[in-house]
Amino acid sequence: MVSKATSTQPDTSYVTATYFSLFLGFLGVDRFYMGQVFLGIVKLITFGGLGIWWLIDFIWIALGNAKNKAGVRLARTGRDDRTVFVGIAIFLLVQGVGAIVGTISYVGTLNSIDNSVSELSRTLEGAVIEANGTGNYENGDGEGTIKITLPKN
Repeated sequence: MVSKATSTQPDTSYVTATYFSLFLGFLGVDRFYMGQVFLGIVKLITFGGLGIWWLIDFIWIALGNAKNKAGVRLARTGRDDRTVFVGIAIFLLVQGVGAIVGTISYVGTLNSIDNSVSELSRTLEGAVIEANGTGNYENGDGEGTIKITLPKN
């Protein structure tokens, strides 16, 4: 009789599961990787529970509490902890830089719009605007004209 050897080691990696959870957890990839297909599908459909489930799962996996389909906790070592810590630190650094660059870009856009509105306001200062028209404005029928007379500087 041939016996099948069983291993107490899970066939899933703690580091891989943590990175899947961090980067693709909102799509349920971490659950698929750990063999939990039904939960992966639900997580995919709900986009990680609108981010809440994704965050909870990420913390749960990163702390080493996650188990694979067989119920075996994902094995982790001190080296795995360092690898995950470095990956999370890089992820947060990139996110922080992205937030700063995005904010600077947004403020620059607002300043540009403000300058354009100020320039338009100065241009139209003292202008005479005349509008006239005929027709039924409720249903969009009719015609009209708008005349803007700018002051001479």
